[in-house]
Formats: sequence, C-alpha cells, structure tokens
Amino acid sequence: MSEFDDVLRLIAEADLPPDVDWPPAGATAADLSRLRENLGFDLPEVLTSWLSVCNGSFAGPGGLFGANLTGRRNFLDISSYIEDRPSWRDRRWIPVAGDGCGDYYILDASRSHHPGDAIFFVDQSDYETLAYAIASDLPTFLRQYLLEAQDQDPELDPTPRWPFDQATTLAVDPGLAELRTQRLLPWNS
Repeated sequence: MSEFDDVLRLIAEADLPPDVDWPPAGATAADLSRLRENLGFDLPEVLTSWLSVCNGSFAGPGGLFGANLTGRRNFLDISSYIEDRPSWRDRRWIPVAGDGCGDYYILDASRSHHPGDAIFFVDQSDYETLAYAIASDLPTFLRQYLLEAQDQDPELDPTPRWPFDQATTLAVDPGLAELRTQRLLPWNS
C-alpha cells in the first residue's frame, strides 16, 4: 500500500474527460531527469514518488501538475510554470496544482517556513508571495484538494472547512501546526 492510494482512488472517482486513461501513467526516469534539470535542483522525494505514480491529471479544479507533459496536457507541465515565473525556481517553489482560476498550489522545497515539504497557496494578485499554507505535506494536500473538489459547494454549504477552519484542518493535518511563520496559517491570513 502506498501513501498515494487514497489519492488515486479519489482521482478515479473524479469527473474526468471521457478519453482520459486510467490508471494515470507515472513519469519516466527521463521525465523526472528533465524536470530536475529545468528546476536546477533535486526534486523532493515525496514529489518524485507522486510523479512516478501519477504524472499529471485533469482531476481537481485546476488539475494536478506533472513532468514533461505535452499535447493537451501541456497546461499541467511544471516546467512551463517555472519558465513563466523564474523567481519560483530561485525560491525553490514547485507548482503542483492549480485552482482553475489562475492561482497555484506550491510545494516549498526550500523548507524556509516549515520543516517538511509544505504546500502553499499563491494568489494571482501576487505570484511572488505565499498567501498562506495549505498542507504540511503533499499526500495530505492531494487528498484534501480532491475531497474538497468532490463535495464543496459554497452556495449550499457555507460552513468554513479545510483549510480555513483551524479545528478541521489540524484534525486532518496536525503537521501544519509546525509552520514557522504563523501569519501564513490559513486562519490567520
């Protein structure tokens, strides 16, 4: 059993285009090598593991990003975002997903705000600033991102939830409490 089994199950349950292959293909060694070369630094182990089982997916509001993607999946290619925003490379920010509205979820490989590979939200109003932390690790982020995409309709259920409700968020992600920069906690932003 892998740390990503729940995530793959959620992708299988997602509303995907009819011609999408299942199960998703993992990145090849060449794809990962090219991504490392484009980034200019080693990939975090958890991201390498994830991309090895799922190299990009249309699941979620803005898709899950991958390595060396072309064709109709090119908008999910991590390297294309890094080329558009070279400061992300310098900061060791790796985009892992989008929200479908021009905002991004970034894995902070610099570990400057959290002891692990935490995921942060970057708002389109300022691509150079982390708006808030969203998860303490990639598996937790992927699981919550896909769960929220499945059952959150803000018009029908205005109850604060992940990641803005502190009790709910820390119940599913206690590691977020280890954030070094408290102003980046979602309930403080």
